Amino acid sequence: MVSENLKNALRITTGFVEIFFICGLVYGWGAFDYILKEESVYQELCEEKSESGNVTVNCEAQDTIYLQITSVGTVILSAGALAIGSLLDRYGLRLARIYGGVLLTLAFVFYYCLSFSSHLLWLFWIFLCMGTLAPLLTLLPLANTFPGRKGLIITVINGVYDCSVAATAFWAGFYKDGMSVSTMALVLLLVMGFYWIRTFALLPKTASSDSEDSDEDMDLEKKKMAFSSVQTQEKSSPSIWETLQSASFMLYYYSYLILDSRIVLTFYLLPTMLDSVYEDEEDKMRISQLFTKANSLSFIICPLAGIIAGKKHLIKQQL
Repeated sequence: MVSENLKNALRITTGFVEIFFICGLVYGWGAFDYILKEESVYQELCEEKSESGNVTVNCEAQDTIYLQITSVGTVILSAGALAIGSLLDRYGLRLARIYGGVLLTLAFVFYYCLSFSSHLLWLFWIFLCMGTLAPLLTLLPLANTFPGRKGLIITVINGVYDCSVAATAFWAGFYKDGMSVSTMALVLLLVMGFYWIRTFALLPKTASSDSEDSDEDMDLEKKKMAFSSVQTQEKSSPSIWETLQSASFMLYYYSYLILDSRIVLTFYLLPTMLDSVYEDEEDKMRISQLFTKANSLSFIICPLAGIIAGKKHLIKQQL
C-alpha cells in the first residue's frame, strides 16, 4: 500500500504539470498576438491596398479588437479567481476543479476551432481567463499535507507558476518551427485529460490535509491528537488586527498590488508599444518573449521574502 506521505507528494508534484502548461497562458498575449496575426484572425478588418497586390497597410481595427479582448480578460481573470475560491471554500476541492476544468476544456476546444471563425477568439480568451487559475488555487491547499515543509512547498508552487508565464513564449517558438494551431490545441487538450484523471483518481474531494480514506484508517488516539492540535491552534492564532500589522501580510499585500499592476500594464500596453516601435513581427515576438521571461523571474523573490518575513514575525511572537 502506498504511504500517505508518498501519495501527498505525488498529488503536489503532478500539479506542477498543470500549472506550467495552463496558468501562464493568459499572461503571454504578446506570443498569442504573433500567432493570431499569422493565422489571419480578424484579418478581414484590415485595409488592403489593391494596386500593390492586396498588401495590408493598416490593421488598427485588428489591434483594437485584440486590445478589447485582453482588457475584458483582465477583469474576468479576477472574477474567475473569486468564483473558484468561493467554490473551493464552500463545496470542496473536487467541485472547484470540475468548474475550472470545464471552462478550460471549452477554451481549448474554441482555440482548436479558431480557423472557422475569428469571433471564437472572444470565447477562447474569456473561458481561459475564467478557469486558468483553477490548477493553482486547488494545489495551494495541499501544502498543508506537509506542515513542516509548507513554506518551501508554497515557494516552489509560486516558482512554477511564475515560470509558466514563459511557457507561452515556447508555444510561439514551436509555431514558428511549424507547429499548427490545431496541434497546439490538441496538446493543451491532452494536458486537460491529465487534469481530469488527476482530479478523480488522485486528489481528495476536499482541500483538507487528510483524505476521506485516511480518516477512516486513523485510529481513535490519532483523532484525539488532531482535535487537540486544532484547539491549540485556534487558541494561539493571532487576531485580525495582529495579522494586518504583521510584516508578512504587508509584504504579500504590496507584492500583490505590484503584480496586479504589472499584469494590467502588460495586457494594456505591451501589444500597443511593440506595434508602435517594431514593424517586423519576428522582432516583436523576440521582445515579447524576453519581457515574459524577465517578468516571470522577477516574481520568484516575492514569496521567498514573504516566508522570511513571516518566519521572523513568528519568532518575535514566541519571544
